[in-house]
Formats: sequence, C-alpha cells, structure tokens
Amino acid sequence: MPRKGISVNSTLQQTENLFSRLFSNPDFHGGRDTLRFADETVSRDQLREMIEATAAALRAHGVSKGERVALVLGNTPEYIVAFFAVTALGGIVVSIDSRIGAERLKIVTADTRPVCCLQTQDLEATRGINIPRLELNVDLATQAVFLGRNLCIAPLDLLQNPANVEMEDPALILFSAGSTGHPKGVVLRHGGLFKTACTVSAIIGLKPDHHDLILSPMTHSGGWQRVTGTILSGGCVVLPEEGMFSIPGLLNDIERNDVNGFFTTPPFIRMILNTAPEKFANRVPTLRSIEIASAPLSADELQQLLDLFPHINVFFQYGSTECSRALILDSRGRTDKLHTVGVPTPGVKVRICDEHGNDVPVGQKGEVLMGAEQMATGYFERPDLDAERFRKGWLVTGDYGRLDEEGFLTLLGRADDMINCGGHSYFPAEVEFELGSIEGIDTFLVAGVPDPAGIMTDVPWIFVVPEDPTNWSIRDFLSDARNRLPSQMVPRNVVVVDEIPLTPSGKPSRRRTLELYGPDTSAI
Repeated sequence: MPRKGISVNSTLQQTENLFSRLFSNPDFHGGRDTLRFADETVSRDQLREMIEATAAALRAHGVSKGERVALVLGNTPEYIVAFFAVTALGGIVVSIDSRIGAERLKIVTADTRPVCCLQTQDLEATRGINIPRLELNVDLATQAVFLGRNLCIAPLDLLQNPANVEMEDPALILFSAGSTGHPKGVVLRHGGLFKTACTVSAIIGLKPDHHDLILSPMTHSGGWQRVTGTILSGGCVVLPEEGMFSIPGLLNDIERNDVNGFFTTPPFIRMILNTAPEKFANRVPTLRSIEIASAPLSADELQQLLDLFPHINVFFQYGSTECSRALILDSRGRTDKLHTVGVPTPGVKVRICDEHGNDVPVGQKGEVLMGAEQMATGYFERPDLDAERFRKGWLVTGDYGRLDEEGFLTLLGRADDMINCGGHSYFPAEVEFELGSIEGIDTFLVAGVPDPAGIMTDVPWIFVVPEDPTNWSIRDFLSDARNRLPSQMVPRNVVVVDEIPLTPSGKPSRRRTLELYGPDTSAI
C-alpha cells in the first residue's frame, strides 16, 4: 500500500503537459524552496521564470513542437531548466550523459538529428557532431540564464499561454544499450513521465518538506524521476556538489541540506555496507528513505541496510527504461519478501508467460510482461524493435521470474542467462539465492558455460571476490555449497577474481565476466 504522503491526482488531461502539471499546483506557494545547489537556493517561482526565459531563447533558435534537442549537461541546474524549457515548447529532449564517449554521441545524434545540442562548457566529445552547439549557463544567485553569450530576459508565460503540447506527446528519448552494441532510443510521453512522478511521490511518501538528494544521473530514468517526483510533491531538489560519489561527500550533503531521501544503485549501497557503516551512526537523523534499483541486492544485504538505518524506509524498485517504477518493494514493511522485487505499482499489470505467450500458473517461472500507463510508446524509428518488444499493449521485458500468491515478483534472470545442465534448466539467480551470504566472500556471480565434455550442455561456474584471498578456501566453499544446492546447481569451477565487472547502470555483467574470466569457448 502507498505510504502517507502528498495526495496526487494522476488523471491525465489532454490539454496539459508535464511542465504545467508540475508547476501549476495551487497548493504550493511560489516562494517555496525548489532547487538547491552549491549553497544557492531558488524558489518554485524563480525556477519557473528561469525555465520560461530559457524557453523563449530556445524558440528563437528554432525549437518547436516535435523538434529534438540534445542535452549534454550532467547533474546540474542547467539540465533541469533545459529539460522543462524544451518539453514545454513541445520539443523532445535527447538525454545524453555528459561522460559519454565521442563515438556513442555521434551515433545518438546521427540517429535523432537534433536541432541543437545544449552543454555548459566546450566538451571534447561534442566537437565531432554536425549540429549547433550552444552553451547554457544558469546563475542561481541572480536567477540569470545565458544561452550562448546572450542573457535570456524575455520569458514566455508557459502556464497562462502554454504551447500546444499534450500529455500524449513525446517528451524524452532515453538511450539504452542494444544487444548489437548500437544504442536504442526509448520514447517516453509527457503523460508517462507524470504518471511515474505520481508513483514515486505517493509510494515513497514524499512530502512538501522533502529534500531529495539526486545522486543518480538525471540522464537516466532513475535519477530524473526523483526530480519530477520531488517537484510534484512541493519538495526541494538537492544537487550534490561533488562530481564523484564518496561516503564523506554523501554525509556532507545529507547534513548540510537536511536531506530526507535519495535514490541510488546497489554498488553504492555495498560501498556503504562494506566500507563505512560506522560512519553513518548518528549522522543522518533527517534521512527518511532510500530507494534502490537497476541491479539485484540480496535479501541479506537489504536486511543489513535495514539494521544499519532502523529509522528509515528502504524501497527496492524494478522496472526498465521502457517502463520505470513498475514494481516496488517496501523492504521494512515486508521483511519476509526481501528476495523479491515487490508488487506492481498502481496502474501496472504483470504477466508471467511461457514460450507461447500463455500465462503460467502462480509460482511457476516464465517471461515477465508488463503493461502500464507509464510505458514507452516504442523505440525511436525502430519498428523492428517495436514489433519484438511491444505486443498488444504489453512490454516483453526479456526477464524471467515468478509471481507468488500475493503478487510479489521474484526475478530469475535473462533468457540468455539460463543454464541447461543435464536437462535441468535454471537461472543463475536461483543458485545465488540458495547460496545466500557466504562467509569470507565479498561478492560472487554464477554463470553457465558450455560443458567441455559435451555431455551436460551447460555447467555452472562461480566467480568469487573473497574478502581475504590468502585465507579463503575453495575446498571449504564447495563443501558448503554441496550441502546447500542440488547436484546440478553445484559449481563445477570456482574462479577467484579481483572484482565483478559492472554494466554502465551498475548491474553485474555476466557477459563481461565470462569474457574476462570464463573458458576459451573457441576450443570447446
């Protein structure tokens, strides 16, 4: 059930857009603090005026309904101002991480053909693109906005005289990794973004006095939806001063800004749990909640986090770029379900299907399909992918899992992860769940490899990062594993590694792990 927070109306009206829905709420007076960065704070009205001034300048540069604008801005006030200015005009944001490589940037801009690229400084990565590059700079102290060398001084009144932009119009293209290495652009609507903001606000329990620290990149759905959820709630968005995440920086930001919540990924949580839990003692009295996503956390790790912060709520959410915040687990409210990713959020439906697209009985595993208001409309100019992933109103996630009697989803893995060992088919996550926490191991990952004997089809290997490699015994580990696992799941090889490689979103990468540490399959 949603926690008590601000009451939000998620009914989507065709005459409104994301900007108007977030900034026209009469319950919040204009002087309320809305954005804080580097000891400077601006009110709701001041932020709106900077957005409207930027919109006027962008309109003069040819930005109009349907035109795409690339944002290469990082977690800065400029990103927030630019996003709402572009989308309030009916433009479509092409969101690009400022740390992107030059080749990926060329692909994304060549695919989407934006009318211009906004950045805060001259970037090496953007020099090779054949579109106008404009520097956008915001001075929070004076609320001055500069586009190029020009001061933006003639704002549009986007609330009283809005552009012809509706909730069903596209607002954002987010690029995620493609299986071929070519990134694919996910198209999100104004209405879908607003629906997710409502979900974040209501379930996490954001309130008008909420201060949210934006740790995750706003160029990803996880970080951006914390911004929209906080603004919807009447709260204040806090941007960290440090470019890189660190424990001292996190504590400093929480204490200086009375932070009440933040969203982050499992690697940062493990950093807190493994390197500095004692540093948090009596240091974060204002913290109310932590939201986690993008990769698995074990039930043991979630329990450790609950124990470390007994006064806060911990939420774990599952979704994708195509359908954010689809399921959420209230970890403190359901400690018996820490092995799951929660239940569907309001308006989301989940199906578990067999290879023929038929629903399977409760408790059986199959492919996860989702249907939701916030679901993407498809991929930008990729009808082939649309046909593959969007079927009759359902998103085919490519993930496998099972639903229990209460609707909680346990994730098992991707189709490519499945291990077929002597006719027994299972996912690495099933092995990892049975093993749980293992004494002396910092982290581990299970993957299937082709059986070199050609008998079992696949055999499981385990890649292990010991806490102390010199005093850790593979023999003792295997003895323990044989007591916990059925024979087909017992690892056939234990590979000690320095670290488990991660994907850009923070997920353990089985593909990269096998490339680095797996067998030479060319000889098999």
